[in-house]
Amino acid sequence: MASSTKDSKDESTGQKNGQSSSQMIDLTKIKQELKAFKPDPTYVRKRTTRLGKLFDKVSDFIGTQESPNTIDEMYAKLDVEERTDDKLKRRKLVIHQLLEFLLQIHNLVPRSNQTDMIAIPLYDMKTVSTMVNIIVIEGVYTCLPQGIGFPLVKRRLKSFKIPLKVVKIPYPRGKSILEDIVNTFTEIYKTDSDLKNLLVVGTGYTDALTCCIVLAKDEPKYESTFKFLESISSTYQLFSLYGSLISQPLQQWFKLFVMNRLADLVVERAHNGVQSLIEVIMGLRESETVDVAKIDEVLKVLLTTKPSRLTKIEYLQNIGSQLYNILVHVNWPVMVSIVTQLLEQLYVKNPLIVRDFVFKRIWNIFNPDTRELSNDDENIMLTSEVELNNAFNVVLSITRTSGNEEFVRTMFEPITVPFWSYLLYQRKMSKDYGLTEKIFISVLARPDGNYTILNTLLNNLMAVDGRSWEFASGENGLTYIKEKFATKTNVDILDSVDFVATSFGELVKKLSAIDEEQVQYVFLKCLKAWLNADERLLTKDDENPFVGLINLKVIEYLSDNLKDSLTKSVDNTLELLYSVIKDEMKVHTETLNVISEKEDSDDEENDNNANLKIVFEILSTIITDGRLSSKSLKTVSNIQSALQSVDPDLSQRLSTIVSGKDIKEAENFTKEEQDIAIKQKALKNLADNSPPIRVHGLQLLRKLVESQSATTSLEFTINQHMLQLKDPEPFVYLNAIRGLEELLKFDQDLINNYLNIYSNPKINIDERLKLGEVILRYINFSGNALKNAGRIIGTTLAIVRKDSNHEVAMKTSAMSLLGSLCRNNPLATLNYMDDIMDCVFGILQLETNTDYAVLRRSAVVLVDDILSANDGLQLLGKYGKKLDTTLKYMVETDSDYLAREQALSVLSLIDDKFAQTFRETVNIH
Repeated sequence: MASSTKDSKDESTGQKNGQSSSQMIDLTKIKQELKAFKPDPTYVRKRTTRLGKLFDKVSDFIGTQESPNTIDEMYAKLDVEERTDDKLKRRKLVIHQLLEFLLQIHNLVPRSNQTDMIAIPLYDMKTVSTMVNIIVIEGVYTCLPQGIGFPLVKRRLKSFKIPLKVVKIPYPRGKSILEDIVNTFTEIYKTDSDLKNLLVVGTGYTDALTCCIVLAKDEPKYESTFKFLESISSTYQLFSLYGSLISQPLQQWFKLFVMNRLADLVVERAHNGVQSLIEVIMGLRESETVDVAKIDEVLKVLLTTKPSRLTKIEYLQNIGSQLYNILVHVNWPVMVSIVTQLLEQLYVKNPLIVRDFVFKRIWNIFNPDTRELSNDDENIMLTSEVELNNAFNVVLSITRTSGNEEFVRTMFEPITVPFWSYLLYQRKMSKDYGLTEKIFISVLARPDGNYTILNTLLNNLMAVDGRSWEFASGENGLTYIKEKFATKTNVDILDSVDFVATSFGELVKKLSAIDEEQVQYVFLKCLKAWLNADERLLTKDDENPFVGLINLKVIEYLSDNLKDSLTKSVDNTLELLYSVIKDEMKVHTETLNVISEKEDSDDEENDNNANLKIVFEILSTIITDGRLSSKSLKTVSNIQSALQSVDPDLSQRLSTIVSGKDIKEAENFTKEEQDIAIKQKALKNLADNSPPIRVHGLQLLRKLVESQSATTSLEFTINQHMLQLKDPEPFVYLNAIRGLEELLKFDQDLINNYLNIYSNPKINIDERLKLGEVILRYINFSGNALKNAGRIIGTTLAIVRKDSNHEVAMKTSAMSLLGSLCRNNPLATLNYMDDIMDCVFGILQLETNTDYAVLRRSAVVLVDDILSANDGLQLLGKYGKKLDTTLKYMVETDSDYLAREQALSVLSLIDDKFAQTFRETVNIH
């Protein structure tokens, strides 16, 4: 049985092998037969869709574009009744046919909201691109007047294979072609399609807009078309377009028109005009690295481009509103930092503009005037939820990103009390008040010898709402401000005293982590107010019965929770307590001399004794836990003597406390110890999470350096600033750059340290580039740059001569420094001109690949800087022939358009300089 099964399996296996073998033979035979067939290279698979057939037709019409006679070749394929030899008519018919093709494609590819797929196949995109390029070259550039639009060579129309040679048709002979182009593109742009979306951002839109400007000059009907074409483009695209246009050699009327449109766009596009202007000038869409010098350029543009149709007030209101709205977006740190820097610089130039057109909006929102309304609705809204939330965001943005104490103080002082009321309301309603508290801490932590904000706050701690308004919660849970009709009773106020004291105490506690001195100031201020020892005199009408109580509550909170901070420096506190006890001694003496006592004299004496006992408790705590200087010990002795005549028992108790303290070696607080404390505070601030606090830490270090403190070296301070250059927050690294500049103003010899860091390849290139901005400003604005010229030249040339492919940015930066030095201090560079020009020729003749285009541009700009200096032509005299040859060769052969254009500009400047020198020579003789 087993044998039979085995035989059957073998038979089955044999059959399968036989079948497999026969299959192999069949496949081999088939392959042999297929080799005899050859593919037909002329075969094209026919497309059956309407769009496919249309693209086949377009491809046949435009051909390969390898002939210089493009128009004639396409004209030959047109089906026309009568043939013509008129070149202009032929061109008009061909361009019209291409425009018709575009319109047909547009109608076949309407935009679908159901899919993100584009209806135009990828392999047909090239056909569309070629067709549009033909329209632009053979239609637009042929018919436009000279000096209008971009030079064609700058357009980089890559898909066009033949040389870009344009046969110009004198305007207005080709005007009808321009009209056909504008009308067709406008029709396409009016309805949504995949083709429209391609043309509105690429080649085609710019040309249609340029043609429309030309046509609208003589025909008013195209003015509305121009407005429509502008309306479909983004503000950023228009700024980029117009900004590039005005840098070209243009007809005067066209250039003036474009400049006026640039000015109008800033205010017409009120939702993002200023924002787009900043993005274009700062280059934020290419890189988020902030160039400080470009912020000055933005401000200059904003201050000099007011449209003539607007008054100055109307213009500033528009710009101020846009800047305010940008600051609302707290999660856009780069843009917010730039706008804050703009406002700071504007504030330095004209504080009233910032106050009236930005700050006042914040003030009015947080402290609105009561409206005169006749109804009794208790929910009359004075500030909406959105307005209050936006104003809060603006305050947050400014306090996060401004390092100018006066600027922040000016903004915040008028809203100190309403903002405190807002914090109390948020806490009371159990809402998130963390950011509100952080804003207060950020503002209070800034250096202010007069304690302006803090004093305002201390004088209004019980201001839980405004005089005529109060906070309320809206349907969305956000806070708004409504009109107040009912005044809070004394009972209501009394109930809130503990809550207010705790809220303020917690705020001071968090502030103490940054600045303990303010804890002592608050303690003394509240102690003065409570003991009625303040210099401020109150009338009965002004006096608040709860002032003493709230101050006492704050004193209690600080004594319980911040004892360490209070006892670190007690001189001022002891002086205050001594003055209080002297007053009590005076009152006690006068009372003894009164012969006829009043009825309430016992009560008054009891009150005085109660106050004196509280003062004694504070005094004993300070003496027991505090660090006493020799000055403090002398004050304690005076207090002890004064108490002897007022309350001998208290005097004896004080003597016991003092005797229990080791006072053999009274400690003197030296300046060095104070500086060490400031340095520790600075380092603590630098490690803080809040950007303004980190910047404050840098400021403290600079103050120590400027006061020539032995505790902090220049090198250490520079290193701390260099570390902050790595900070991702633009606000921090921009202030670090400014700080390095201030240190350089303090000690001009620091330029050597900066140059060493700048040339050190081991340091991060971004930090070196940022330091380069400091050196550049030193060269431009410091008269001492002359004596350090040799060091600067040697450093920059050494950087440029390094052959690392990864340091093009550093080489370009070094060339920029070198150029600024040549322009501002030409005499200082006289002995180094051979080395400088050797470097220039080396770059222009050897660094010819595409990656080094920006370096070649910087070399040409350096030559321009030398020529722009006084006697610049004489400085370049011996290199004139070689320079002329090199620049002319560059104009003809360089692969970078901008480099060619700059070389041409320098050649023109040389000719102008020669002509000027010749005229001056003739006039002399």
